[in-house]
Amino acid sequence: MRTAEQPFERGGGRERVVVVKSLIDKVRSFFLESSQPINPDSERFRARYGNEMVDDDLAKVKKRKQDNAEKEAKKTEEGREQKQIADLFEALVNDLIGRFNWMGSEVDTFTSSDFDDLFNGVDVIAEIHEEIHEEDAGTQAVSHLALAVDVAFALDVSEKMKHIQENIDKGTLTRVKYFESDFLPPEQKGLSNVPRVVIGLEQETVIALGKMWCNEDREGNKEKIRRHGAQMVILKEVEGQLRYFAEYARMKNREEIAETYEKTLTIIRKIVAEKEKEGITAGDFEEDRVSRAILREARRLSAGTA
Repeated sequence: MRTAEQPFERGGGRERVVVVKSLIDKVRSFFLESSQPINPDSERFRARYGNEMVDDDLAKVKKRKQDNAEKEAKKTEEGREQKQIADLFEALVNDLIGRFNWMGSEVDTFTSSDFDDLFNGVDVIAEIHEEIHEEDAGTQAVSHLALAVDVAFALDVSEKMKHIQENIDKGTLTRVKYFESDFLPPEQKGLSNVPRVVIGLEQETVIALGKMWCNEDREGNKEKIRRHGAQMVILKEVEGQLRYFAEYARMKNREEIAETYEKTLTIIRKIVAEKEKEGITAGDFEEDRVSRAILREARRLSAGTA
C-alpha cells in the first residue's frame, strides 16, 4: 500500500499533462545550469573524428529529430503523455544516480550525446569507480554501464531487449561514440563493448518522484529521495539483466561478452548489498509493473524463448 509521500496517481487527462510538463520544465531548468548532454560539436571531438564525420553525425541527428517530431505530432494524447513522462524520468535519472547515490557513492553519470541517444539507444552512461587493492594501492579503475531509460510497457521493452539480443548475437556490445572521462586516454574514441541495460519505473512512480524532487528542500524530502525504494527496483532490474544477458551470451558461445556482463554484475551486487545494509528496500515498489516486464523479457532471452 502506497503512503501519502509516495502517491500512486491513476488516470490521465489534460490536468496530469500540465503537471508532467511543469515537472519537466523545472528539472530541465536545473540541468541547464548543472549538466548538459555531451556535445559532439567541440574541438576535442572534431580533432578525434574529423570535421566531416562530426558534421555528418550532426546532420543525421537533425534529420532524426525532424522525423521524430513528425511522429510525435501524430500521436494520441495518451502517447504524448507517455513520452513526456519518459522525458521526465530520463531527466531525473542523472541526478538520482549522481547526487542522491542511487547506484552507490562511487558512480558518476553522463547524459549521452543526442547522437548516441538516437542511434545507439543510450540515454545515460554510468561510470563506476573501483578501488584497486593490489600492488597499486590507492589507484582506481573504472567500468562503464550504458543505461537505456524507459517508462514503457512490455511491448516497447521487448523491442529494446531485441536490440541487446542482436548485439550479443553479433558478438558486440554497445558503443558510445561521443564520450570522454578523466579516467580514459585523451585520444580514445568513445567507449566500445559497454554492457547496456534498460531501466524503468511505472509512470505514477516517476511523477511522484518528480514532485518530491522539485520540493526537495521541504523538510525530510532529501532523505526520502536518498532512501526511496525505487532505487532498489532499478538496481534489481540492472542486476537481473546483467545475469540473464551473461547467461544468454554464454549460451551463444560469446565468452568475452559473458565475462563483461559478469564483471559488471559483481560490482552491482556489491552496491545492492551495501544498500541492504543501510536498510533500504524496494518496499511498496517491489511489484512495479514496468520492472517486472523488463525482467520477464530478459529472463525469456536467457532461456532462448525471446
